[in-house]
Amino acid sequence: MKNFDWLLKTPIAHRGLHGNGITENTIDAYNSAICKGYNIEIDVRLTRDNEIIVFHDDTLLRLCNVDERVDSMDLASISKLTLPDGNKIPTFSEVLDCVKGQVGLLIELKSNGSGILESKVYDLLKSYNGNYAIQSFHPFSVRWFKTHAQRVPRGLLATYDDYPVKWYKNILLRRLSLLPLIKPDFLSYDEKHIERKRIKKIKIPKLAWTITSRERANTIINNALCDNIIFENYEP
Repeated sequence: MKNFDWLLKTPIAHRGLHGNGITENTIDAYNSAICKGYNIEIDVRLTRDNEIIVFHDDTLLRLCNVDERVDSMDLASISKLTLPDGNKIPTFSEVLDCVKGQVGLLIELKSNGSGILESKVYDLLKSYNGNYAIQSFHPFSVRWFKTHAQRVPRGLLATYDDYPVKWYKNILLRRLSLLPLIKPDFLSYDEKHIERKRIKKIKIPKLAWTITSRERANTIINNALCDNIIFENYEP
């Protein structure tokens, strides 16, 4: 039986514990979270040469002042870039070596659902000794783990805001119509809309993202709207 109690008990630091001079999704941000005992949420995506880096955005503009898509550059070129705090963009392997099972990892796959990223991520996780779970906005990414790696806890990320897809796909995603097909173990839902009746009725564990204040966290948890929070800009 799958056990992911760790994911529901300890708050999850969004992109690591960043701020105060520490950039998101860096080794420093992860070490800060580890020191405080928080679980960590990270974002993984592929470079042009199909290497896995840990970086949130599609493009490098916001954090590296380079107007290029991540998937248009190879790892060698990306490794030369510097983040605002002087850190380099870490590879997924480097992050696993940093965390080493000290806290749990919630891994968001920035995926097109093709299975390439999913397969490469799982290959590295097979030998990882620690708690981890995956999540994605792309339902086929979540379904890949249902088909190929059922032992891995899997979650669907969702919001009621518009998705950047065609209108009919938007309706399917906003209504969570594919839940019976992908059967996630948990739902990771946008805190702005987590009080919607449709979401309250879903009977699987829920995470709320992204909580930015203790007041909002208390409101959501006290009203039993979620089982745990993904937070940033404050400490629970």
